[in-house]
Amino acid sequence: MRTPLAAAVFLLAALPAAAATCTGISAVGLGFGSYDVFSALPDDTAGSLTYSCTAAPAVSFSASLDGALGPREMLHVFGPDVLRYDVYSDAARTVAWTTDPVLLKPGNRTIPFYGRIFAGQDVATGFYADAVTITLNF
Repeated sequence: MRTPLAAAVFLLAALPAAAATCTGISAVGLGFGSYDVFSALPDDTAGSLTYSCTAAPAVSFSASLDGALGPREMLHVFGPDVLRYDVYSDAARTVAWTTDPVLLKPGNRTIPFYGRIFAGQDVATGFYADAVTITLNF
């Protein structure tokens, strides 16, 4: 019998060299907790991007560390297994964030993003991690 495993995604905020029009840029990453390989339901969580910009910034999310995109992949820290997941712009998890920039509204904003580990993945027990870079261009 397999036991649930821990999974996490760390999101890094990439800041441009000159931040003349945006301040207060920060991100809260996705923390999935335990993933149950026997569950028929996906494992969902949420994070957020906060910024204060006088002009409309554009945001993009990088691929996984291993280059995976659509879906992204968390790597097992001690083995060859991967845990497939993705990051979405909507709570229904139908529109995945891609590497293409998306124009956001200016002002003091907190933009939620949503993570999902897909159900039905038969992977080894252990810790899985990935790092996705959020780039905010202004």
